[in-house]
This record gives sequence, C-alpha cells and structure tokens, in this order.
Amino acid sequence: MSILNDLTKQFNIGKNMTAEQMALCSKLICKEYHFLNPNEIKYVFNNAIMGKYGKVYDRLDTPLIMEWFTNYIDERMDICISKNEIENREHKKLAAEAHEDDAMVEIYQKLKEKAVEAPKEAKKEKQQAEVAKDQFQDWITEFDQLHKKNGLEGSGKFIEVEGKTMDINQYLNFKIENHES
Repeated sequence: MSILNDLTKQFNIGKNMTAEQMALCSKLICKEYHFLNPNEIKYVFNNAIMGKYGKVYDRLDTPLIMEWFTNYIDERMDICISKNEIENREHKKLAAEAHEDDAMVEIYQKLKEKAVEAPKEAKKEKQQAEVAKDQFQDWITEFDQLHKKNGLEGSGKFIEVEGKTMDINQYLNFKIENHES
C-alpha cells in the first residue's frame, strides 16, 4: 500500500484517493495481478506518472489504476508473443542451416510437435521447445559417438541398434518412437 500511497502523492489533483480506497485498490491489485512482482507494479506506476497510459484529469481512483494494469498486461503479452515469434524464427533458421537434409528437419519438427502437445502457455512452449532441441542434439551426438565406437564400414555413417542397421535418420526416428514423454 505504501507504493500506492507514494503514487497518489505524484499527482496534483482535486479528487485523490482516501485511505479506504487505497486499501481496496491494493487488495484488488494483489488479487487480480498476483503474478506480478513488486518491480513490475512500480514499473506500471512509473509509466502512469510519465503519462504512458494517458493523462490523469483531476481524479485518481481504482478503475483508472486497474486500467493501467490492463494496459501493462496487454503490453507484456505483446512483448512475450514477439519474443516467442523471434525465437521460433531463429529455431527454424538454425534447423534449416544446421540440418540441410530434409529428413532431419522433418524429424526435428516431429519431435518438437510431440513436445508441444501440452497446454500452449507461452512459458511452457518455450521450455518444451528447448527440451526438444536439446534432446534432438543429444541424439545426434549419441549417434556420432556410437558410430565412432562401433560404426559399420561403408559409404555412409551406419550403426547397429537392436540388431538393425541404421543411418542417422533411421536412428532419430527410432529414438522418437521409443522416447517417453
């Protein structure tokens, strides 16, 4: 509530908030925006003081303050979506550059799709995509190590797994099919 009290002192207005209104506003902020940390709350208030959410005309009240938080959440979501889109583009670019073989890109996409079947919350998607990428890279490294240790001679890279001769694409498909989510 002290942050809110400090905020009200920053505006020269005729209709300022009473102590009861500030207490109710603080409770509403804590209830509706419980996921924000104190620095984000201060950030919203600083933006309001700088006029980033519009001008304050002779009144400061709970609906106006809650509108600021709505604007901040919209802004925050736009930033998260933009970051996610940029990361997705980077992943696609890296996958295309690092794995020119279309079959490997297709296998990577299958693995990524399998990892993203959970709820589509932005944070979980990012973590799942990272896990998929790491798992994919681990399997490629594992194949290379197996080939160096027990690789079959021939014109390409082949290994034997469970009595089957496999190239990298077959090995990755095998790992995806036998991977526990």
